[in-house]
Amino acid sequence: MSHLTLFIAHCHVSNFGPDSSAFDTKGGGPYTGVGDGRVLKYQGPNVGFTEFAITSPNRTKERCEGTNDPISQPIYGRPYGPGFYRKTGDLYITDAYYGLLVVKPSGGLATPLVTSFEGTPFAYLDSLDIDQERGIIYFVDSGAIFRTSNRLLIALSGDTTGRLFKYDIATKQVTLLLDKLSGAAGVALSKDKSYLLVSEAIANSSDVFANIDGNPDNIKRTVSGDFWVAVVSVKLKLLIIPTIISTGQRMNQSGQVVETRDFTAQYTSPNRITEVHEYNDKLYIKTRTSLVLMMFNLMYILIFLNVSPYLVHCAFSQLQLPLQTFGPDSFAFDTKGGGPYTGVGDGRVMKYQGPNVGFTEFAITSPNRTKERCDGTNDPISQSICGRPYGVGFYNKTGDLYITDAYYGLLVVKPSGGLATPLVTSFEGTPFAFLDSLDIDQEEGVIYFVDSGAIFQTGNRLLIVLSGDTTGRLFKYDIATKQVTLLLDGLSGAAGVALSKDKSYLLVSEAIGKRIRRFWLKGAKANSSDVFANIDGNPDNIKRTVSGDFWVAVVSVKLKVIIPTIISTGQRMNQSGQVVETRDFTAQYKSLNGITEVQEYNGKLYIGSLDQNFIGVDDILILLNVSFYLVHCTFSTLQLKLQISGPDSAAFDPKGDGPYACVGDGRLIKYKDPNVSFTEFAITSPNRTKKRCDGTNDPISQPVCGRPYGLGFYDKTGDLYITDAYYGLVMAKPSGGLVTRVATSFEGTPFAFLDSLDIDQEMGIIYFVDSGAIFRTGNRLLIALSGDTTGRLFKYDIATKQVTLLLNKLSGPAGIALSKDKSYLLVSETIAKKIRRFWLTGAKAKSSDVFANIDGNPDNIKRTESGDFWVAVVSIKLKFLNIPAIISTGQRMNEMGEVVETRDFTAQYKGINGITEVQEYKGKLYVGSLDHKFIGILIILNASPYLVQCAFSRLQLPLRTFGPDSAAFDTKGDGPYTGVGDGRVFKYQGPNTGFTEFAITSPNRTKQICNGTNDPISQLSCGRPYGVGFYNKSGDLYITDAYYGLLVVTPSGGLATPLVTSFEGRPFAFLDSLDIDLEEGIIYFVDAGAIFRTSNRFLIALSGDTTGRLFKYEIATKQVTLLLDKLSGPAGVALNNDKSYLLVSEAIGKRITRFWLEDNIRRTVSGDFWVAVVSVKIKLLIIPTLNSTGQRINQLGEVVETRDFTAQYTSANGITEVQEYNDKLYIGSLDQNFIGVDGV
Repeated sequence: MSHLTLFIAHCHVSNFGPDSSAFDTKGGGPYTGVGDGRVLKYQGPNVGFTEFAITSPNRTKERCEGTNDPISQPIYGRPYGPGFYRKTGDLYITDAYYGLLVVKPSGGLATPLVTSFEGTPFAYLDSLDIDQERGIIYFVDSGAIFRTSNRLLIALSGDTTGRLFKYDIATKQVTLLLDKLSGAAGVALSKDKSYLLVSEAIANSSDVFANIDGNPDNIKRTVSGDFWVAVVSVKLKLLIIPTIISTGQRMNQSGQVVETRDFTAQYTSPNRITEVHEYNDKLYIKTRTSLVLMMFNLMYILIFLNVSPYLVHCAFSQLQLPLQTFGPDSFAFDTKGGGPYTGVGDGRVMKYQGPNVGFTEFAITSPNRTKERCDGTNDPISQSICGRPYGVGFYNKTGDLYITDAYYGLLVVKPSGGLATPLVTSFEGTPFAFLDSLDIDQEEGVIYFVDSGAIFQTGNRLLIVLSGDTTGRLFKYDIATKQVTLLLDGLSGAAGVALSKDKSYLLVSEAIGKRIRRFWLKGAKANSSDVFANIDGNPDNIKRTVSGDFWVAVVSVKLKVIIPTIISTGQRMNQSGQVVETRDFTAQYKSLNGITEVQEYNGKLYIGSLDQNFIGVDDILILLNVSFYLVHCTFSTLQLKLQISGPDSAAFDPKGDGPYACVGDGRLIKYKDPNVSFTEFAITSPNRTKKRCDGTNDPISQPVCGRPYGLGFYDKTGDLYITDAYYGLVMAKPSGGLVTRVATSFEGTPFAFLDSLDIDQEMGIIYFVDSGAIFRTGNRLLIALSGDTTGRLFKYDIATKQVTLLLNKLSGPAGIALSKDKSYLLVSETIAKKIRRFWLTGAKAKSSDVFANIDGNPDNIKRTESGDFWVAVVSIKLKFLNIPAIISTGQRMNEMGEVVETRDFTAQYKGINGITEVQEYKGKLYVGSLDHKFIGILIILNASPYLVQCAFSRLQLPLRTFGPDSAAFDTKGDGPYTGVGDGRVFKYQGPNTGFTEFAITSPNRTKQICNGTNDPISQLSCGRPYGVGFYNKSGDLYITDAYYGLLVVTPSGGLATPLVTSFEGRPFAFLDSLDIDLEEGIIYFVDAGAIFRTSNRFLIALSGDTTGRLFKYEIATKQVTLLLDKLSGPAGVALNNDKSYLLVSEAIGKRITRFWLEDNIRRTVSGDFWVAVVSVKIKLLIIPTLNSTGQRINQLGEVVETRDFTAQYTSANGITEVQEYNDKLYIGSLDQNFIGVDGV
């Protein structure tokens, strides 16, 4: 699971181990005990933490401040559990060595209350919780041999000497409540105060509330009554390598884990996390320090944004049923929107009355039911007496609720509820075996329901899945006539039923048969059935959405390292039986039966089950575009002018204008706005000429032209200071132009290669680095291997103009950054793969140490406003067959040198040099490089690292209509228009109407033969339109048809008129795409090849055919001209912005050819091009997988953005077009019956 993590609330430097926390009566805090014996209070982001209290009278600042070792803690104390008693405002504290103490609201030295029990001192007090009404403190003593110095050893010891106590504030009495606990660590009082929970860190085991797969620590109750438990476990990776896993597990009042948050990445020491505390919609995570590794001196605050590890589950929550009530199988909402209503395992139908009331009893199905016998039961033996309602649905005309009960048949209950009335209990004299789901035709007043099978009982569902039973049946019940009719029998475990939106068919899920069957109610196939979809798993209930899709609950068994695992997913299917969305609920539903229903209602998904005591609720959240690699959202570029590359670093002036960037041809450029883009601001070399230098980026020219790298504004004057690799430290006035040299040498020796700089704005000091005596831009990669240690760190005083050497013998210094408090500098050593810290102030002044070791070659460092640092890191990884790959990442480090966030830019930066800088400014990351022609911009919006496509939707074609290859919009902006596989061109009329027929290309076409076909044999007669485009001056639509040539149809639509069907007497073989020069009235189109046919596209892709051609057609003269031949499977064509060239994608040749004046190319407003690309990847060495991506290519042929549509297009042909229009991408295909729409 992934989250938005804010690294704020810093403890004092050298303070560690914020184990637990509390908030005072005014909401102030958090307060937390730390490893040096103090209790600290958080005073806000400007002040941070201040000392509030101490627990030991022996504590001295000199001896104790900043320490965290167990040897010293018996002297200066180790506070763990804090908690405020609201009536007095006093803070109660458990200290591992000084017992239970209290401190007044003013803080100071705490007063001991209890240090022993029955004459024996406590061994190791840990957590506490307070009964605010009764004034009782509950606390735990972890064990007689338990000490902080050997916690990991104790976890293996099996110690069972832990105890649970209570302390009465009024009487000052201590009472032992429970002993023989195995490593008691956390304690929490239930919401109704009827019980306490105690976590046993040693035992994975009074009565057991929950067994934990790991070692639980502190427990904290939420406002809702759930509990957060901090759990640390050890997992073996690759069978032998132990890994410490830190998770926060939220448990309901039945001991079930309903949410898990993984904090392993943030907590990497052996002791990991100790507490997860929910307060004001945030989670506060605490830790003890490690004896092996120093832990973060941070308290983490996690803002709630629940993201699933599988898809985009956001804000998964629960509607809690009453205690001991289980099995909310299916749901319904009444005519007023009230509910959900659900049948449960003890025979009742419950109604949800809102968060304050919860669920109340609405109806019962059995006249034999008694509360004493039935309430709270969930076993099949009792259900034959108590009833077991499954399907529920309201008939809107009357407000009555219809119910299918496994034992009592089809029933109805009035809107007032109560005992349901039986309607049907048998068919032709034989009682129903096991009624399950129902659906209602609201207009006709018909109830459709299923009988799962003659041998199907709730008590043996898993056995039945293996039985092959085929006695299931589908029925209908007419409310007016009260007649029951058998529609279909021979079903294999009928479980769910749903009526289609147009009421032409029913879908029935067969849980045993692992398929969904379609029963036709209308049309030529009426009263017959066919297979709608085969399911990889056991399908249960089906629920139709407002749009006409269907949600199917699917439970499957996967083998993980030979261990069977139950996987629960909700699969949304379109009306063609294709899965268009999958939601994984395995983490929330870990029981044997998994989930039973996924129902969409008012923007939420409601999830049912057979053995849980809650209804799951999952928000349907549409996100922005998220990159495949990490948490990249809305990555864009500031495009440099043609032939300009290498924006190594960036800066913003005092007014916030920019960015300004250094580029490879020796200029400083300034970004104006999207219309103007970048303009020249300054140059660093007096020898520079435009003719020689503009657009160059080679090391040979740079000694003449200059190569600026680091830059930064001095805010007091507005001057821009620049480090140039060849011209030293220079300065440009706010007006720009030729720079003034400031420093070019040190002690008579010229600088070798100046790189980055940073500025102390208050003191007027420029800090900069000289990378090394043998370092040159022309051989950076060789230098990375050289081991050169001649790099130096300097400072330049603006007022005195003096240069001072601060540090030498650096190994390839590349980046520099001044800390927020100005106490030290960070210098990245790209050769040594480390970041060095040079101390400017304090006891360590003028000395240096290693701040962090880097797995890769670090470049520029940039400090954020919060005081963290972004480091650009380039590394080489070996992929498959020892092929090296350049990996470019931005790593955000805190002030302790720990990586707290990583952004992967490998997909956007594929050059050999990777990236050079990551700079945060006003909510965006600006990314620099040595050899790219843009500055990358990444909006900082954290989301899931797993999902690639968000906000993907579909424009649904009519049933059995496939292959919307290309799209166009008319002069009014209406559409899209698209050609499909049965020879028609459709126009989209909006969500209410959908697509309607606009035009046809073949005069031989008949509705009877052609409508709904998609096979190449029929297309010879019916036509197969591919390319479509409007000529704005006339409003006519031009079409390329594979078999009928280039055609045109007037704005009114109808039968298209052929314009060109051959060239020089030979018919075209296979016309594909087109593009139109709207000013000149010219149609550019491609003939894919003499042997190219839709029926053998994949064979042709292997054929090497080179008979494709590029043509132009002049609308005014009606002349056709051959522009280019010998093309290898031309598929797409696009005219560039200035109309100087055409791009043609060659599907067989796997290239894009530029003709001066991969599937379809579509030009964007900005002048870039979208190319649809289909590729085959081999997985597990042998399994071919088809990948469909949209690649946005700039005018230099560089891929600047990739969108992956593989999950949405799983057929053999993949996608054919990606077109950008009005901030959306429209995706075409050959064999789908929808147009994909993806947000830009």
